[in-house]
Amino acid sequence: MTSLRMLLVALAPALALSPGSSAQQLRRGHAHTQEAAAKEIAELTAATPDLASWEKRKATVKAGILAGARLD
Repeated sequence: MTSLRMLLVALAPALALSPGSSAQQLRRGHAHTQEAAAKEIAELTAATPDLASWEKRKATVKAGILAGARLD
């Protein structure tokens, strides 16, 4: 679980969709305070408690990145 948490921390700025949300957010630079970022990471961790949910989230994020880059 530690490596998953580290991956979430590294990818948090790149994640465009929050769990359960279809609205897109473009984030640049210091998008959150440390407290807000910690809260969001905790929510992401709770929303992806196992490998299956993590793979589903990964596919959603990847599709959003590809669409945003017009590579879909």
